Amino acid sequence: MDQTLSQKNISIIGAGAWATALALVAHHSGARVRLWTRNPQTRKALKNGQHPRLPGVALPGDFEVCDRIEEVARGDIVMLGVSAQAVRATLMDIKPHLKTNLLVAIAKGIENETGALLSEIAQQVVPHVPFGLISGPNFAIEVAQALPAATTFTCPKAQRALLKHCFKAPFFRLYHTEDAVGVQLGGALKNVIAIGCGFIKALNLGENARVAFITRAMAEIQRLGVKMGAAPDTFFGLSGVGDMMLTCMGTQSRNLIFGQEFIHSGAGEGDMPQHTVEGYHTAKVIHLLQQKHGVEMPLCEGIYDVLFQKKPVMDVLNDLMNRREKSELNQSYAS
Repeated sequence: MDQTLSQKNISIIGAGAWATALALVAHHSGARVRLWTRNPQTRKALKNGQHPRLPGVALPGDFEVCDRIEEVARGDIVMLGVSAQAVRATLMDIKPHLKTNLLVAIAKGIENETGALLSEIAQQVVPHVPFGLISGPNFAIEVAQALPAATTFTCPKAQRALLKHCFKAPFFRLYHTEDAVGVQLGGALKNVIAIGCGFIKALNLGENARVAFITRAMAEIQRLGVKMGAAPDTFFGLSGVGDMMLTCMGTQSRNLIFGQEFIHSGAGEGDMPQHTVEGYHTAKVIHLLQQKHGVEMPLCEGIYDVLFQKKPVMDVLNDLMNRREKSELNQSYAS
């Protein structure tokens, strides 16, 4: 496939709301878009020019909706719109058919069983394929409605112009970074913090508590990120503090809503639809990563204790508020 910046073919595997919103951006740039989803109801809606999670948004009539996954394993760019936990299996499925200039993941999460980042999974399964990521902060419905938005992406330098060309729109601005580790950790771990913010909101603990929680949680994420090779400044950017603010403060956040419902229902593990809430899965992974890398992460550990150890939120809060006093900025990148 040539790399000239003419009309491009964009294939999207897993046509969820965010993937379909990005498909609309690509279509606006002049790309030919092909979509595939495992869900037959969603596939039927797409063929009728609609998406069940993008109400009021009319999809272009020239969107091609494919029935077989191998039909979308080829294109100038192939996008993975499946959840983080499904990335490895999906790559294994499409590996025999994959032919693309750039494979791009848009999920935010870390593989449960291995603790692997999505870029690490791609390197293990399809090491010969250039790999990139589109992060955030974005709510899918607003991008689909062509409201102004900016997002962070990372990919090999040789494919940067291709990706920018395929996702250019007057309402959608891309910023590139070379820090794939930082982008992935910021995008994944903010979902866990959003669950904690849901706890705070459900218990009416106030905005002071939520803002303090978000700020100190970002310090924890930054500490872990630096230990894992990320650049500290990444966490002050769109994929860091930007995505954190949107997910922890926005009313559309699934992870925030999950945290609220978890408290209101008195739910224990397995009692709620966790499969759609990446932060639920990531909380387990952080528990392991912070131990592996020797990083102090009391807020993330507190969320883990509530979700999986059945520890009462107020007991966690009491423990956090009675920790030893310390300087806010002292040893900010140290464990």
